[in-house]
Amino acid sequence: MIKLSIPFLLTSLLLVTNCSTENTPIYTLSTNVNPSEAGLVNPPSGEYDEGTEVELMATPNEHWIFNGWQGDHSGSENPATITMNSDKNITALFIEREYPLTIEIIGEGTVSEEVIQAKTEDYPFGTVVQLTANPTEGWGFVGWEGDLDGNENPKTITIDEDKSVTAVFEIQSFSITVQVEGKGNVTLNPEKDEYTHGEEIVATAEAEEGWIFSHWEGDITGDENPINITVDGYKNITAVFEENRTELKGIISTNTILGLSESPYQLSGKVQIAYGTTLEIEEGVKIYGGNNVIEVFGDLLILGSNSSKVKLEHVHIQPGNNSIDELYHIEIHHAKMIGGELYSPGGGSTYGSITLKNSFLYEVNRSGFTETFMYIWYPQNDSYVEENIFYNAGRISIGHRDADVYVRNNLFFRDQELSNEIGYAIENWASYDNSKTVLKNNTFANTQGIAVSLPSGYDSASLDATENYWNTTSSAVIEGMIFDKNDDLSVNEEIPFEPFLNEADSNTPVLPDSLK
Repeated sequence: MIKLSIPFLLTSLLLVTNCSTENTPIYTLSTNVNPSEAGLVNPPSGEYDEGTEVELMATPNEHWIFNGWQGDHSGSENPATITMNSDKNITALFIEREYPLTIEIIGEGTVSEEVIQAKTEDYPFGTVVQLTANPTEGWGFVGWEGDLDGNENPKTITIDEDKSVTAVFEIQSFSITVQVEGKGNVTLNPEKDEYTHGEEIVATAEAEEGWIFSHWEGDITGDENPINITVDGYKNITAVFEENRTELKGIISTNTILGLSESPYQLSGKVQIAYGTTLEIEEGVKIYGGNNVIEVFGDLLILGSNSSKVKLEHVHIQPGNNSIDELYHIEIHHAKMIGGELYSPGGGSTYGSITLKNSFLYEVNRSGFTETFMYIWYPQNDSYVEENIFYNAGRISIGHRDADVYVRNNLFFRDQELSNEIGYAIENWASYDNSKTVLKNNTFANTQGIAVSLPSGYDSASLDATENYWNTTSSAVIEGMIFDKNDDLSVNEEIPFEPFLNEADSNTPVLPDSLK
C-alpha cells in the first residue's frame, strides 16, 4: 500500500482548486446562413472568453436582402452585438429580392435594403424599400441620383416600375485648427486649408526667444515635437509654451542684480537676503514665486519704472527675524504684484522700514475670503506707502514708536465681501510717543464696509483720517466706514474725518477701465 502524507494531499488539493478558479469559461459561437447561397455572416464562428462582446454582421449577396436573426439571437438589427455568456447558435435569414431595383455606387460605401411594405397579389410592383447609405470609414454620403434624389438617409422608394438608384460617396476632408498658449508658433507640413481622411501631417512647435515648448493640448497630447498626426476628423490642437525661467533660491550674501537678460525668474525655494547685502531687481523683470518667500535681512530694492514695471506673481516678501542693530530695508517702486504677500506678520520681532510707491497690488495678502495684512510693526525709520492701488488686497495694520508712517494718495478698492469691524484699508493699533500715521489724500472706494479702524483694547491706538476722499460727501455714510470709540467703548478714541475731500486728489491713481 502507498501512503501519502497529509501535507502532500493538502498541496494537491490547493493546486486543483487554484486551477479551477483561475480559468475563465470559454464558449463556442456557431453562425449559419439561410438559405446558404443568400449571403454570409462575419465572424463565421469561433471560441470566446465569457463576457466577450462580439459584433455580428450579415452581408447579403446580390438579389438578396437580410431579413433578421434566428436562434440564440433575434431581431433585425445589423450589425448586432451579442455577449458570450453561453454557447450560441445563430442564423442570419435572407429573402430573395423580387422587385426590379438596380443600385450603383460612386465612391466607397454600401447600400442596405429593407422591405417596408411587400407587394400585394394584385400588383406586380408596389414594394416599398428603405435604402440606407453606409459610407466606408473616411468617406461621407453626398446624396442619391437616378430614381432617387436629395441627401436624406435612409430614404424609401416605391418599386412601381424598374428602378435604378445611385448612391454617391465622397472622401471626407477636415480642417486642423491650431491655437497657441504663450509665445511661439506652429507649422503644419503640408500646410493646407483641409486634409483628406487618413492623410499624414507633421506639426512642429517653434518657441519665441525666451520661451520653450512645453506640451500639446486638445486632440493631441504629450510633449513630442515635431509630432505626426493622422487625419481622421476635425482636430483642434494647442501648443503650450512656457517662459524659460531662471531658477532662484537660497541665501544671497553678495550684492546681486536681477536683470532683464535672465528674466523671468522662478523662485524654487526660500530666498534670504543677508544683512549688509543688497538684492536689486531692475525694471521689466518678472518673478514667479510659486508662493515661496523672499526673506529680507538686508536690503531689497525693486526698481521698476512707469513704462516698465517689475512683475511679481505669488511672491511672498517679508522681513527676517533680525535684531535692532541690523536693520533691513524694503523699497518697491513701480511694481505689479499678483497674489502672494507683502510685509505680512511672521511671528517674530523685525526691525527695519519699508517704502512702497506707484505700485499695483492685486489680491496681495488676501486670497478669496482668506486674509492676512501688511504689518508695519514698529519701523525704525520713516516708512512710506504712497500712490499705490490696492485691489482686493489685505489691509495695512500699523503700530509705531520711533518713526512715522506715511500713507498718502493710495486707492483702496474691493469688489469682494468686506469685514464689518476691521478696516479693509487702514488699521492703527499703536502710536507711541510723538510718532504718527499720516493718512492723507487717499481714496476709499467702497462705502459699504469699514475702511479705517482702531481695534478695541489698545490704549495707544490713534488715527487722524481727515483730508481723504470716501467716494461720498455724506458724513453719515463716512461715519459708517469708520470703526472707533463710537462703535465700541473699549476703543481708545474717535477717528476724526472732517474736513474730507469732495473728490479724489489729482495725485491719487484711479482704477483702470479694464478693472472697473
